[in-house]
Amino acid sequence: NALVAAKAGLTAKLLDSERAAGVLREQLEDARAAAAAAAAPPPLLPRSFAGPEGEGLALVLDINGALLEDFTLRRRMLLKRLDVTIQSFLWSDKAQGKEEDILAAIQGQRHALADAPTSYTVHDALRAPLSVAHSHARRVTGEAGGGRVRSMVKTIIIGDVPDRGGRAGEMRPRARDLDAFGGRGG
Repeated sequence: NALVAAKAGLTAKLLDSERAAGVLREQLEDARAAAAAAAAPPPLLPRSFAGPEGEGLALVLDINGALLEDFTLRRRMLLKRLDVTIQSFLWSDKAQGKEEDILAAIQGQRHALADAPTSYTVHDALRAPLSVAHSHARRVTGEAGGGRVRSMVKTIIIGDVPDRGGRAGEMRPRARDLDAFGGRGG
């Protein structure tokens, strides 16, 4: 009898805890949905932008197509420059006999670079939060960027460099310049 009563009590407690977990799960989902609705970014363009015939959206789609075409051309040019630079390194005297090693080190990363840039649609841009539009202004190096990325250029210490002049305030006029204007006093 005692064992049956203990099992029944334990079963009741388990059922109560499952119900409580279910209630907590529902409350958590409701809170999560409310937080997502409150955090939804405002649209970048007003709903009236598209117009009755969608001419505003058509214009933005045309601009997006032109920019994508331009970015694709620029990317292909940069990749061609990269290939030519790699080829010129391979022609150097120091690379003689090491061409296979150099190509093996570069090949994987080079093939990961596609000719076409990542294609974002207009709808992706319109769904993006406004903070993305301003993210290009953040620094990624130094203390302002959180120090996540350190620039190797800033670690190089340049020794003393000879003074080559070039300060206009310290220059003396040449004799032929003075003669052309009738002397210094005027």
